[in-house]
Amino acid sequence: MSLEPLIANDLDAFIRDNASADALWFFVHIPKTAGSSFRNEMASILSSEYNVHVDGDDRAVPHTTKLLDALARFRLANASTPYRFASGHVSVRQFSGILSGQDQVRFLTFLREPVTRVVSEFRYQRTPTHPDHKFFIEQYPTLEDYIHVEAEQNKMFNFLTPSESATPRECIDFLVNRFSLVGIVEMYPLSFRLATMLLGVDRAATLHERKTESSDQTRVHLTEALVSEITALNRKDVEIYAFFRRLLHPLRDKVWKLDADPV
Repeated sequence: MSLEPLIANDLDAFIRDNASADALWFFVHIPKTAGSSFRNEMASILSSEYNVHVDGDDRAVPHTTKLLDALARFRLANASTPYRFASGHVSVRQFSGILSGQDQVRFLTFLREPVTRVVSEFRYQRTPTHPDHKFFIEQYPTLEDYIHVEAEQNKMFNFLTPSESATPRECIDFLVNRFSLVGIVEMYPLSFRLATMLLGVDRAATLHERKTESSDQTRVHLTEALVSEITALNRKDVEIYAFFRRLLHPLRDKVWKLDADPV
């Protein structure tokens, strides 16, 4: 599995190297990257499926502890009855080794334009859909308060880097060598088409879920200065996003002309 053929603009080799009828397809779901829509579409194609879910209501238990427990439950469930598709808000470092001995794993993820993603996550976490929305609003009254929290910066990079000390270039190399698809939200139909071609399915994207509604709590005034500041604070995300957007852009005509073959 590798994205190297896409760098060479060889779509046939990309499908040949990454398609699999037997693999577990694991979707690394980065918040606010159209992941809910993609996850549900993929789950409707592949069965059986598993969502690594963390209960967000109990703030007394650290999130990392709850996530490790959720991953342990998934490991046990998958050992009993192997799944075809799984997903979760799980970084590659957290996932590493959870399926030791299972070589047939294909990783997928989506990236989104970094400023748009940051604003979208800020708005979403202020809605009742997010369990901790009242606490979040108290903690981060404004977007300016939120963007300066280091843990919220470069979230795409932090989900996908194999090491906290890695450079954006090292993260990109890791994704090229280990992932079967890095999609782009702004090119969602194309990215979804690539994913389904790896499954031998000819299907267009249809779902759009968890769209944040406008309200007094979610309204954001985005100035040029604020856009520049968010960009500067998320340079690692900007670099990896730009690379994979450039990678997919030349494939547009080829992807729509190529028929999917059954895997």
